[in-house]
Amino acid sequence: MSFLHRILSTELCRRARIGFPQQYNLAAMTNSVVAALFWLI
Repeated sequence: MSFLHRILSTELCRRARIGFPQQYNLAAMTNSVVAALFWLI
């Protein structure tokens, strides 16, 4: 769980740091993948 928590924290920081429309699709896709992994485990 700690590994997933670190991924979530890193993704949140990355999305907050980017904040550009062109990167929103990548962030949304990554967030969906992380959410899927979270529900699988």
